[in-house]
Amino acid sequence: MPFAIEKVREGSTSRDVYLHNQNSCDNPLGYGWSLEKHAHVSIPLVLRFFISTSVTAVFNAYGTLLVEINPDHPATVSATSNLFRCILAAAGLAALDPLITALSPRWYFAVFTAILLITAQMAYFLQSRGVRWRQNRTGIKTGEEHK
Repeated sequence: MPFAIEKVREGSTSRDVYLHNQNSCDNPLGYGWSLEKHAHVSIPLVLRFFISTSVTAVFNAYGTLLVEINPDHPATVSATSNLFRCILAAAGLAALDPLITALSPRWYFAVFTAILLITAQMAYFLQSRGVRWRQNRTGIKTGEEHK
């Protein structure tokens, strides 16, 4: 009988992923504040380190989950994920300079943090609906309906 990989992946790494999700959402606020206040150069660098490690951890965890959910086409899923990530990064960088000029670094990163907080809710959504989506796609029951 197949098992619910979404629950296993989320359950085994959920504390870490949620912690990194929270870090990647909270640290940009401090980063924007430190840029606005012209804080010592070490403060934005340390915050960048934490932002980068958190985003990388979340990306790797969900990239692995995407490949595990789609074992028939892992290269396609990985390429699509990377393409989507790069398109979003390009859009964010294109908006960076005009928005920092129109707002301030602090408010730009506050808006960025709000967007991150909204999209971070997708982790909870995936955990609650991911099994059902895969069942509908593959037609395989996982035994989750008995709980």
